[in-house]
Amino acid sequence: MGEGEGAGEPSVKGDAASAPEPGSKARIANEAGVVSALTRGPRGLRTLLEFAIRSEQAALRHPDSIGPLDHLVDDASHHRDDSSVAMLYTSDGRRAIAPPPPDPPLARIAEAVDDIPLAEPMEHLLRRCVADAVTTARYWQGMDGRDVVAATPPVREALIRVAEHLASSPVVQAWFDDADPGRQHLTRWDGEEPTTIHDPPGYEENARRALLEQRADWDSSLTGGSGIWWTTPSPRLESTTGQFSDGAPMRLWLEEDDFGYESADAQRIATTQGRRILEVRSQQDWVDLCRRHPLEPRRGRRGNWHACTGEAGPWMMPDWSSVAEVADGAHLSLGAYLDLAGRAVPVEGITARHTRLGRPRTALTLVAGWHPDATYWFHDPPAPVGDPEPWRFVDTDDGPDGLEWMRAGDAGGFRTVGS
Repeated sequence: MGEGEGAGEPSVKGDAASAPEPGSKARIANEAGVVSALTRGPRGLRTLLEFAIRSEQAALRHPDSIGPLDHLVDDASHHRDDSSVAMLYTSDGRRAIAPPPPDPPLARIAEAVDDIPLAEPMEHLLRRCVADAVTTARYWQGMDGRDVVAATPPVREALIRVAEHLASSPVVQAWFDDADPGRQHLTRWDGEEPTTIHDPPGYEENARRALLEQRADWDSSLTGGSGIWWTTPSPRLESTTGQFSDGAPMRLWLEEDDFGYESADAQRIATTQGRRILEVRSQQDWVDLCRRHPLEPRRGRRGNWHACTGEAGPWMMPDWSSVAEVADGAHLSLGAYLDLAGRAVPVEGITARHTRLGRPRTALTLVAGWHPDATYWFHDPPAPVGDPEPWRFVDTDDGPDGLEWMRAGDAGGFRTVGS
């Protein structure tokens, strides 16, 4: 799980020599590796900060109250988020821009983190923390204010204690597992445009064309095109995720740039056992993928990833059309997502000019646009099993964390969020 771990070709499950015994589950992570993975990138650090805040909230006498840490982080984030504006509302309905709150010292926030008794790392609590981290990811502008606060040296240092508290939890260790072959789900949001990937001439050919178009889009950015901001395989491809212990597909809870979806259908698919799934478990896996299947590094511009990383490039990503020649799909574990998403990573040994006349610089890469635990299918995914299962996002009136994804059959007594 360290930066040098996993050198060589990323693991492709499904090869006869590497196939696990049926029912076995290799443990990928160790505690030291988990701590490192959760404290390197903005998504992992945000998860830790949210866990500390929720731990504080759990200890309050009144669950709807705002604790000192939450208040301090809210004030500090306001000063570090260009999109944050405080508003005043008068009794007669008028509103005006409010003066900014005081900017608390970061050392004070770190001390507040140090003072909090940390809650037990239960799955229902952890997934809310991860969900907050995932939904606030953004790669096309500066980071969310709370992300910036979490990444400052004093606060990051304090969050190491939180990571150490979580590292031995079986729930957190499972974040670093390979794709679960028997519990993969396709998720369709209500109101989402229907997919056309299965239309004639069929999935195989449509997927091949989509990956080639993605490569062409990247190449256009080398000659002045606008380029793409995600590093997933083409969004046209089908993708599946695993599930939480209550059966909820992970994508219901963990959706980047979510549009406030209130209902969805989840479709289980047949086992993926024996399919060639390329596993991205670590930084080294992602870097090796870029080296072995590279798209030509593009010169840096101040747009796209510069805003969220502070780096200008040059940038590169995997050529998924090339990866599709050796794998049926690619899986990014939840743990690897928390480590890598939004963090600029150098690809040593590959250089390009930052500007047309500049000196060659080491290329950088980035995980952007992925949903945690997603497996993207380059070739036909396994067939659906049974009927789609409807889910609803409801308000259980159980305090500030009362919003839940429930099976529609169990959600009849609750109000759907947004209705």
